[in-house]
Amino acid sequence: MNADRSRFFTITLVLGDGALAAGVGKDRWDAQTRCELLEAELTLRATGATSGNTDVDIKKNGTLVWTSPGLRIVQGAAAPAMVRAKPTVGLCSSEQAGVALEPGDSITADIAAIPGTASSGGFVRLLFRARDI
Repeated sequence: MNADRSRFFTITLVLGDGALAAGVGKDRWDAQTRCELLEAELTLRATGATSGNTDVDIKKNGTLVWTSPGLRIVQGAAAPAMVRAKPTVGLCSSEQAGVALEPGDSITADIAAIPGTASSGGFVRLLFRARDI
């Protein structure tokens, strides 16, 4: 096997199917192997009918991996709406500069803000790169 070949995988964190509500720890994933979080993508089925944004923060072991809000979809965005972001805090020194995870580290999705009329049907897809042991 070529040691230089990167191995990528995705994990989906579900925020909810119906109307979303703000709160911490909406979904969680525990790392089973050494890897790096490279990118996150928030998708909403509907963005809410009143003013306000849907803000989602991604945390490693309870600590933000980027400046809040990491993922923001503004009210009224064309549905379904999607936004991507790369981590900006706690980056490792690898070529792709992701957030390093060890087995047992956790990644959680928190909904930090919701429009007055809640957005609905949300999930976060996380892109990881496996690291050799």
